[in-house]
Amino acid sequence: MKKSLFRCLPVVAAILWAAVIFLWSAEPAPESSATSDPFADAYIALFHPEYDSLSPAEQFELHEWASHVVRKAAHFTVYGVLGVLSALSCRLSLGFRGAPLTVFYPFALSALYAVSDEIHQFFVPGRACQLRDILLDSSGALLGVLFTAGIFSLAARSAGKRRQNRDGFSPAS
Repeated sequence: MKKSLFRCLPVVAAILWAAVIFLWSAEPAPESSATSDPFADAYIALFHPEYDSLSPAEQFELHEWASHVVRKAAHFTVYGVLGVLSALSCRLSLGFRGAPLTVFYPFALSALYAVSDEIHQFFVPGRACQLRDILLDSSGALLGVLFTAGIFSLAARSAGKRRQNRDGFSPAS
């Protein structure tokens, strides 16, 4: 019972994370900006101490640029998390093994979700469907998937070395 529950957790987490992405994407432009503005303000406070001495036009331009960077970083990061959760789902819940299965399928699922998310945003007031966001989302997902595959690969190598040591074999140099 516990083992089957454990196996379901990555799938449930991936679905919940996809729902969170959907909810964020459903925010109209003003609400979305209000969500990212505090992060842009924090970036400006941290990296641009001269902000208060700038002209209002320069402040506006810097704030717009920082908001843009924060929103794009959020795209990449949010889909990186989806890539990790998708890879965990394929590996732990579905039992996929081998690079094609543990990398291609989770990446494809995450990239398809990125496409559907951008189409969804087309219908949200003030939002747009942008190819560049699909590419950014997919890049984040790919990094998350590759990171997870790398962790599993390292864990498998480590387990193999421990097994060799336990069985009296010296690890290969």
